[in-house]
Amino acid sequence: MKTVFAFGSRVVPGDSLALEVCKKLRGKTREFDFVECETLDELLAAAAQKGERDLIVLDVVQGLKKTRVIEDLSEFADASPSSMHDFDAGFFLKIAKESGVVERVRVIGLPPSASAEKAAAETKRILKKL
Repeated sequence: MKTVFAFGSRVVPGDSLALEVCKKLRGKTREFDFVECETLDELLAAAAQKGERDLIVLDVVQGLKKTRVIEDLSEFADASPSSMHDFDAGFFLKIAKESGVVERVRVIGLPPSASAEKAAAETKRILKKL
């Protein structure tokens, strides 16, 4: 079973969508487990505990119009971060990959304007293809 690490914050306005999607999809599929993470340290610790080196991260990505998979982490470096969270997530995941802490990172990027229902349906569709 693969793990999807939902990354977000309940404190930062507009950044809890991935956590809401995680709750909606948890237990709905046998192929994926869903773990909520509010810090990057928590995400890497949970991945290490589960023995995951091929990460699937669910996160809100500013500027997206539709849910999509981002495998090239340099896309985050090219984007203008709207908060420290945006900068830290892309930068930190890129360093984790380059340093060998993880082998692969795929981010399922959620548009900030999506409803939890729509984002959950699109995430489920994407996961079937992974």
